[in-house]
Parts: sequence; C-alpha cells; structure tokens
Amino acid sequence: MTLFRTTLAVSNTFIEWIEYSLYLFLSPTLSKQFFPVISESAGLIMTYGLFATAYFFRPLGALLFGYFSDRLGRKPPMIFAILLMGVATLGMGTLPTYASVGMLAPALLLFFRILQSIAVSGEYQSSAIYLMEHSPKPFSGALIIAASAGGMCVGGSIVSLLSHYAVSDTHWRWPFLIVGALALILALFRFKLAETPVFREMQSQHRIQRNPITALMHYPIPMLRIVLTSIFVCVFVYTCNGYYAAYLAKHTTLGISTAYVYCSLCELGVALFAPLIAFFWGEKHNTWILRLGAIGMALTAPWMFFAAQADNHSWIAQALILFTVFDALVTASIAYFLFLQLPPTIRCTGVGLGWNFSAAFFGGTAPMVAQKLVSAGYPLGPGYLVSGAAILALSAIKEK
Repeated sequence: MTLFRTTLAVSNTFIEWIEYSLYLFLSPTLSKQFFPVISESAGLIMTYGLFATAYFFRPLGALLFGYFSDRLGRKPPMIFAILLMGVATLGMGTLPTYASVGMLAPALLLFFRILQSIAVSGEYQSSAIYLMEHSPKPFSGALIIAASAGGMCVGGSIVSLLSHYAVSDTHWRWPFLIVGALALILALFRFKLAETPVFREMQSQHRIQRNPITALMHYPIPMLRIVLTSIFVCVFVYTCNGYYAAYLAKHTTLGISTAYVYCSLCELGVALFAPLIAFFWGEKHNTWILRLGAIGMALTAPWMFFAAQADNHSWIAQALILFTVFDALVTASIAYFLFLQLPPTIRCTGVGLGWNFSAAFFGGTAPMVAQKLVSAGYPLGPGYLVSGAAILALSAIKEK
C-alpha cells in the first residue's frame, strides 16, 4: 500500500462519514426545523423515518456502483461516489426550512438524503475492496471501517460543539456546507489513483464477468453470510451510536453536549484500536475476532440502555467502554470477512448489494424502530434488537 493511495481512500471515507453522521447526530435539531407542527417525539420519528426511507435506495446504488466496479474497474465509481456525496451534502446545507416553504422542506431533505444514500452505497465497500485488492490483509479493510468510525467521532464532536455554542437557528447548516466542499476538493485527487492489480489481471486474462448480478445466483451461501453479518453491523452501529447519543441526551441528566462527547470518544477509540487489532491478530484470527465482537455486542447493547434508563453515569461510562472494545473487534475484522466470501469477478456487486440491502432494511430503519420501541414503553427494546441481530450473525460467521 502506498501512502498516497491509503491516505486518499481513508480520507474520503472519513469525510463521507462525517457528512453522513451529521444527519443522525443533528436529528433532534432537524426535527424542529422540518417538522415543527407536530410533537417532539413524533417529529423525531419522522426525521428518523426520512433517514430510513432514503436508505431504501442504497441497494439501487449498490447495484449500479457494484456492476460498474466489476465491469469497468474499481476507480471510476469511487470518483463518482465522492462527487455525488459532496453535491448532496452541500444541498442539505442550503435547504429551506418548514417555516419558509412548508412541506416542500422535508421533501427536499428527503431528496438530498436519497442522493447521500446512493453515494455511500458506492463508497464504503468500494474503498475497502480497493485497498484490500492492493494488499489483501485484514489491516487494509480495517483502515476503511475505522475511518468511518473516525468520521462519526468528528461528526459527533461537531454537534457537541454546536449544541454548546449555538448562537442562531442556522448553526446546523455550517457542518454540511464545510464538509460538502471538502468532499468535492478531495474528489479531484481520486483521478490520480491507479486501478487495482486484481482488476488489471482480470482484464488481461479476459475474466471480466459479463453480468455480475446474475452470476451472484451461483453463490447463495456466501451471499447469506454477507447479508446476516451486514445486518448485525448496520443495526448496532445506528442503534448504539447515533441513536444512543440522542437517547442519552433526552432521557438522562448528562446533557446534550456531554452525551455526544461520550459517544464521539467511543468512535475515536474504535478508530484507534481496530487497525491495531487487525494488524497484530487479524491474519490468523480474523473470524474469531469477529465472533467475539458479535458475542460481546449481544451482551453489551441491553446493558447500555439499562444504564441509560437508570440514569447512572458510572454505569453508562462502563457500558460505553465495553461497547468501544467490542465495536473495535468487529471493525477490525468485518471488511476482510466480507472480502473473502466472493471471487473478484463479482466481489464489488455481491458485497455492495448484500451490505446495502442490510443497511436499507435493517440499518436505516434501526433508529426509527428504536424510537418507536422506546415511545411504546420498551426502553430496553433497542438493546435487545441489537442482541437479536448479533445472534443471527453468529450463525453465519464461519471460516471460508
């Protein structure tokens, strides 16, 4: 791995997940801007509902980006993905609110969220596969997943600062505008990336798959493994980070700023420790690391919500430390596990489709489902939701 290639792939994923996490962390603020005529709880559910609705477009984006990655190369879709994300995020920063244009405001919010979802569906796995096809090791994949955790850390830190120093009703716009512009600048550098040696070999040997989508039908078991493990990761990420931060801010005495700082520190820990775990232990024990992460997350998630319900700050801190440890284990191992499931001729299509199908129907809906469970009187429900997803994943995590 050259330093330029690695830095560019990691930095673009990092920027995208700052952009993407801003919506989750700013959901309580956005609900007041775009759904002010309904109750606070209903507005938050509607805001999460837009998040979930946009996610349903991720499988479409995965099909398009995955197909062209397997047919034309890994590089072109990666360039288009970051360009699309930059444009969509800038658009979100310039949106009119409900007070200005009524129901057109949430409609426009949904439109730009759809563009963001399509962009992320072409970036996340593509960057990981791109690095691992240059250096097929767990460390390469862990760098990309850790970069997304780092992006969420920065996104949470930004929102924490905004909540502490907010001076106007428009303060939520600036993060979208700034990071959207940065994404467009970074996109220019991606034109200098070289194609992966794996794809160049496929070209030279005339092994390009004519139709990667139909070819996936010959790999039902690997696809099932990809889907089940992806469901688990998507559910716990969106439930135990973005949603949990908002839950702490609303249902405990920590305060908004402290809640977001806590969750941001968790993601910082994941970003720092996951690559180290992958580097030292990943090549020999990748599957076992992923299993241990899933078991730990199944036990930790209910404890996180129990600690929050009790409003015990010491218990909350302990639960978040455990969450950081097990999140780091999953982050260190998941990309390489998915990478090994399919041959390179259909790898981008299969991994992208499986991951983004799971994200659309289980990850994107997780905050909304969690809020509905809490609103219905089941405060530990989100934690048990994560536990169920972890148990499903454990049935699929096997040596290739």
